[in-house]
Amino acid sequence: MTVKAKKPEHYTHTKKKAHPHQSVAKQTVLPATSRERPGSKRYEPPEQKPLFPWDTHWSAIPTALHDIIYSALASSAVTARSDSTGLLSGKRQAIVLDCEMVGVGHKGLTSELARVSVFDFFTGVLLIDALVKPLLDVKHWRTQWSGITAKDMDEAVASGEALGSSTAARAELFEYMDSQTILIGHALQSHLAALGIRHGATVDSSILAKSAVGAGTKREWAWKTLCKELLKITVQDNGKNGQDAVEYTLAARDVVLWCLQHKAELKSWGEKKRKKHVYKRQKNKRPAVPKMIYASGSDDDDFRGWSTKELNEFCHFPE
Repeated sequence: MTVKAKKPEHYTHTKKKAHPHQSVAKQTVLPATSRERPGSKRYEPPEQKPLFPWDTHWSAIPTALHDIIYSALASSAVTARSDSTGLLSGKRQAIVLDCEMVGVGHKGLTSELARVSVFDFFTGVLLIDALVKPLLDVKHWRTQWSGITAKDMDEAVASGEALGSSTAARAELFEYMDSQTILIGHALQSHLAALGIRHGATVDSSILAKSAVGAGTKREWAWKTLCKELLKITVQDNGKNGQDAVEYTLAARDVVLWCLQHKAELKSWGEKKRKKHVYKRQKNKRPAVPKMIYASGSDDDDFRGWSTKELNEFCHFPE
């Protein structure tokens, strides 16, 4: 199901019951007609603490700040891109993308696209949120991560709300982007692979975090960790029901916004993580064991690969 974009001026401020792990705060809510989750009740954005002076989480960015933030996005993109005037008519300058996958093939180890969610980066308007029918038999729904169940998919397919394939999902996405559009997300490489897309102009929150820590670390920071440590918020935790794809998408957007606007704080966070990483590596490093030099002039390296029988014969041990 593709939901048409709505104008941000319809946003309203409401006060709702907070998630058990979240504090109560005023929330900018997308229009009630802006989306419905396939096979579920109407979605309402989670409440979060205000981060930026102009508004709260999951909200529109003021028009006056679009150029400044767009320039920051463009300078952070993996591949340099041209001026936004190169965009085709009706395409978006920047969009936030999330894909959810299920397991197919042998033991469900191969990933196949099962859901795609897309927001306009600047307005926060939902452009696409649809389940995608897998072409192969699903061996593992990965509900604890994807939030998708077999029942959800069956209902969406039966009602005609599900997209027919990754090809159909790709076509929907291309309605809103071209080669000049900047893609924003978390761990985008796997999402683009699921869609069968290669795109140069990307800003990835996981890469921004890893770059702040610096070379030498192999760790990938999860989106929930970045929300907690950078945004100081606890995002929704559905346990075995999995993450909410829409919240995941909006969280990636806000982490990227934070990184662009708080470079000094990001640098400080990265330095702390790097020091912690170096300390752990040194602590876990095994002390060097000196080689044994024997009276014969041989050392340990000379005996590597010898069998027990050969060693016994060399040392004149009885069989």
